Amino acid sequence: MVFLNGMNFFNHILAMQSIFIERALDKLRDSKEIPIILEK
Repeated sequence: MVFLNGMNFFNHILAMQSIFIERALDKLRDSKEIPIILEK
């Protein structure tokens, strides 16, 4: 049970991070003052 709860917590953190990163990238695209470095 501890392992399953740990995995669920880990997956939750990954999901939250991916959402945060997507929002940050959208903000970078919207504010065109900053050049997009990640596009290669």
